[in-house]
Amino acid sequence: MQKPGALQTDAFRRVPGSSSYRCVDVGHLRNVRSGGFVAGNFGANEQDFASFYQQSRKHTAVKIYWVPLHVDHMSELTVQATLLPSRTVVRTTRHDLVGAGGGAVFYSSGIPIPMPGTWELVATAGSNKGCFIASFR
Repeated sequence: MQKPGALQTDAFRRVPGSSSYRCVDVGHLRNVRSGGFVAGNFGANEQDFASFYQQSRKHTAVKIYWVPLHVDHMSELTVQATLLPSRTVVRTTRHDLVGAGGGAVFYSSGIPIPMPGTWELVATAGSNKGCFIASFR
């Protein structure tokens, strides 16, 4: 378990994306970095969303883990999901479920995705901030 004030640099090594805060297209990648977060498993989420939506025609929540670079006292995670390009649907969720594995601490979340499309996911917790563009079809 990481102590407050730690940097989780091992979890960020060789992860595609950007070390600076900017919106990163996740494509079909599993884990992606944007600024202060590594998030995933986008590959599995894309498949799970498509399968569930085809069967039920209902929205679902996608499970995303968020590994913060800067460990504080695990401040509450806020994720704002915005439907692109219209920006007409915005959902903000807050999460405080924390887990640990592989020497890193992370947040576990269920992000509601009410309809298929391309979504901008902006995550913040303490000094960590990241932006991910993910398509759920």
